[in-house]
Amino acid sequence: MQPRLDHDERRKKIRFPLRLAVGLVAGSHRSRASRTLTGNTENVSSNGFLIETESPLFIGERIFATFDWLASLNGTVKLRLETRGEVLRVYNGGLRAAVSIKSHQFKTRGSANHIASSAWT
Repeated sequence: MQPRLDHDERRKKIRFPLRLAVGLVAGSHRSRASRTLTGNTENVSSNGFLIETESPLFIGERIFATFDWLASLNGTVKLRLETRGEVLRVYNGGLRAAVSIKSHQFKTRGSANHIASSAWT
């Protein structure tokens, strides 16, 4: 897998073309109301990801996203990556969005936390 790094690219981190299923909770800074969505990444870097969703995302929305991670802990324990970030740019009416990663945490996939209950804690 070759990372993507264009000379006129404005992003500072290398993006890897990973297609991963993602569970999302999207919400506003002004409201505690949120909605649950699913999508697939197009690429991922240490600072963010480009995602395609079935419902539009909006610039400035807070995002809590969970990914089933490719690597395993000690080669046997499956991992899930949980991230918190914000929508920076949207394309195709919001069905594709660039999302920043503000924080992240790896958890085992067997953890009892559900996406909606973990979103803003």
